[in-house]
Amino acid sequence: MANNVRYQIFVSSTYTDLFPARRKVTEHILSMNHIPAGMEMFSASGRQQWNTIKKAIDNSDYYVLIVGERYGSISETDGVSFTEKEFDYARQKNIPTLCFLPSKSFTTTKENRETDPEKIEMLEVFKKKVLDDQLCAFWDKEDELVQKVSTALYKIFTEEPGVGWIRGDASNPEVLTKLVKTMEENNNLRERVRLLEAEKSTNKPELSFVIDGHDQALGALNLVLPEVDAEMFSYDSIRPLTRADIPFELRRYVNEADLVEYNEQLPEASEVESYLDSMQFYLFAKDNLPVFTISNTSVTKANNVSVRISLPDGLIALSTSDMDDYAVPSLSLPKNPINEAAKKRSAALQARDRGFFPLIGNAQRSINITDFSKRDLYIEREDYIEGGLRFVRQNTIDEMSSDIHLLPLRRGAFVIKVSILCDEFPDWETTNVLISVN
Repeated sequence: MANNVRYQIFVSSTYTDLFPARRKVTEHILSMNHIPAGMEMFSASGRQQWNTIKKAIDNSDYYVLIVGERYGSISETDGVSFTEKEFDYARQKNIPTLCFLPSKSFTTTKENRETDPEKIEMLEVFKKKVLDDQLCAFWDKEDELVQKVSTALYKIFTEEPGVGWIRGDASNPEVLTKLVKTMEENNNLRERVRLLEAEKSTNKPELSFVIDGHDQALGALNLVLPEVDAEMFSYDSIRPLTRADIPFELRRYVNEADLVEYNEQLPEASEVESYLDSMQFYLFAKDNLPVFTISNTSVTKANNVSVRISLPDGLIALSTSDMDDYAVPSLSLPKNPINEAAKKRSAALQARDRGFFPLIGNAQRSINITDFSKRDLYIEREDYIEGGLRFVRQNTIDEMSSDIHLLPLRRGAFVIKVSILCDEFPDWETTNVLISVN
């Protein structure tokens, strides 16, 4: 690397929580006689700000990503944080990228951590994407971060030298001429790539996976659990019984041992509460079959569309037959001695007046066999769904037939990973569908 070459290095991170670390990294880059750039250097907002940031990344030789414990401010246009947008754009432009994630021992103050469950989940998804994309270094303290950034920069300067900047009065005229020519060729190539990508995007289907017609631009799909009638299971109604609670005409059929046994077997209030909670999840899944659709908003037809759906922990997929076999939540209640006494008294009266003739039932259960060959989506595992459509016409929303119930196992925010492939895509395109269970 020539001593008179100055590289522009774009530093990307969330701002408020990582300001001290970011400032130290920026100051160190300046001490190395190179040029730092970053989001905080631009005062515009919204679309104008993003266009300015893209130009700064385009003009940078290297990109440095620093991640802490916050996901950051989210863009109103696509629901993604500016930090993640900057990372995606730098990778899209093939700019050499250095990533620094927090180590397991990383600690910060409470105000510098995410508290929104949805943002926490999005942060974890983002960190996993960065790890899957390339090798990363991990940091704990600010000084350690600066040292690791410095080492990584010196290494990449040697292995992947950038174009850089050279002072006009310090350059060799011949080298400067070659540099200007190279920059012109680079700009021409970038423009050709832009035009090719624009042409390709206009001829490419725009596919999205939708659940129950919900627009993800409005936020997470909110699933509301049904109310369960708790009156018959309230703790007051299954309180301990005394002899005074037994109607006079039934007392001959109830002894003290029956009352003691009943009272000892009564469930605790916490058990009743847990049962009602489980019943909410079960009834929601049993009574609801989500409507899954594929939307194509482009003017190009999509052929041989394949879909892969990965469910997170706490959310499982069950068919209708699976729901029938699924263990219904139950609450263990002892036999009420008053009810049992009434049965005994009734049986005694019947035996005395008409004789005792027990009724024998013979109930049969009908079995419905699902024809999965006619389904567009089918369950591969409890946490994995596959399927597809032969085609999705342009400007069309096609419903995918399925026999799939989504059963939440807890309340909270969930991120469903959906990958779509069609003949017109070069590779699988993956998006996240956000769901909130309340």
